[in-house]
Amino acid sequence: MIPDFDPGILFGANADRLQFRAAAFDPGSTIGLGTLDDGVTFSVIAPSFDGTNAGVNSAFGAGLPTFIFSEADATLYYDADGLAGGYTVVVRVADFFGIGPLTAAEVEIVV
Repeated sequence: MIPDFDPGILFGANADRLQFRAAAFDPGSTIGLGTLDDGVTFSVIAPSFDGTNAGVNSAFGAGLPTFIFSEADATLYYDADGLAGGYTVVVRVADFFGIGPLTAAEVEIVV
């Protein structure tokens, strides 16, 4: 549990972000370093993610690594190969106090 996670301070030096290592989550360097791109490498969907319903997410459709946030279960998912099958629960955002859906600006790929 991260009780002081505050994504509301976006774009500032003190902004809280979820960071993921490129070696583990972007081994082919298709996502790139930095925050994710909404509709490209990140999407928000209303229902629970089932491995096929990534919403507007071009990386998913192209079989590339991507992140999907499900509002239904407040969970961030990682899918390494889009429609090819399989995905990973990365973090349950419901475990953070007082925050709503994640945005692409709050998820970052780092070295």
